[in-house]
Amino acid sequence: MPVEERRGAGIDRGPVVASGRCTVAADRSLHGTRVIDRSRPAPRRQRAPSHSSPTCIVRRRLVAALLAAPLLTAACRSATPPLAPAAVAPAPSDAAPVAPPAGSAFSGDTLEWVVVAGGRVTGRMRQWGDTGFTTVTAWVPRARGTALRLQVRTDRREVPTALTLTGVDEVEAPVTETVTTSGGVVAVRTEAGVARSAAGRGVPYSTSGHPELDALLARALLAVPSRTLPLLPGGSASLTTIGDRAVPGATLTTTATLHLLRGVGLMPRPIWLDASGALFARVDATGGTIRRGFAGALATLVAAQDSALVAHETARTAPAVVRPAGTLVVRRARVFDPRSRRLMPGRAIVIRGDRIVDVVADSSLVLPSDAMVIDARGQVVLPGLRDVQARADATDAALHLAAGVTRLRSRSGPRSMRVP
Repeated sequence: MPVEERRGAGIDRGPVVASGRCTVAADRSLHGTRVIDRSRPAPRRQRAPSHSSPTCIVRRRLVAALLAAPLLTAACRSATPPLAPAAVAPAPSDAAPVAPPAGSAFSGDTLEWVVVAGGRVTGRMRQWGDTGFTTVTAWVPRARGTALRLQVRTDRREVPTALTLTGVDEVEAPVTETVTTSGGVVAVRTEAGVARSAAGRGVPYSTSGHPELDALLARALLAVPSRTLPLLPGGSASLTTIGDRAVPGATLTTTATLHLLRGVGLMPRPIWLDASGALFARVDATGGTIRRGFAGALATLVAAQDSALVAHETARTAPAVVRPAGTLVVRRARVFDPRSRRLMPGRAIVIRGDRIVDVVADSSLVLPSDAMVIDARGQVVLPGLRDVQARADATDAALHLAAGVTRLRSRSGPRSMRVP
């Protein structure tokens, strides 16, 4: 059977196969392949519909309506005044979290902060104060989720005597906490229960995450010479002042003071106050709350507080650091043997510099003359562990270190992390 190629412009007609009186062509176009049997007569072409058919009448009326629509719209606009545009909901960063508190005693919107996350403004915090010692602070860090409203009345020492905290916290759990003072007794009511203490014996504190609570605690600590106060319902807190820093803003430059707040977390918490003692910023590498107009300085504040935190904590813990000049020996330790899969008791670990040079039985140990000895008292000694899929900040790194993890590998975040 003979086969030949026929090509046209833009269409590959494909091979044409001739067999007797039948000629079949494979027409390969962009839309696929169709088989053409040229031995059959072509189908009759259908007659075009007449202009008087129902289909054409409908089409003409539809086209006329479309052409007339702009003319009718223009006539209506000229005859009636234009409608006011519909109100557009403001973006989360431009919306007030809540309305000012009711009552003429409050002077209005006195202070305002922005909440930054992921390099953009996601929410706001606003504070209203009355003519006495009562303030209302609304914190809405996101358009959805967390929203906390704090109303506080303090004494002249900045210690809260009445407090109401309501809303939803950072894990989207409902929060209702109150502090009341009656008959010289302070009652702190939280989800965990009620704690009572004599007035003046402590500062009420909540772990809900509201930034103004940290500022309240910092001001109360600044008012006492020891910079240390007990917390209610439990614990204690202290404050260390690091120093002042000029912070450039969008329209002006101001001065903020860095403090380290201890006792409210695993790591000291940096907090910036302005010259009047009001909150200026509480930020970290992921974002935070900062005075409106100064969001561009967030990265500068984070770098300054990180370096100050490392320097201060290194100096504070330096007396507790012991570096053996010679050999370090850990005696009476239990060591895991991976070959026998058993814990081997009574072992001595000999370390020189940053290397483990020997692990032997205590009975066969020859103690070097320059050895510094640590008695493990039968505890298990493990090598430093590695977490190869970690996403950690300084607090998480401290927890890793406490659990024996000495090296982290992270796909995001800083290349190295120092735990003070």
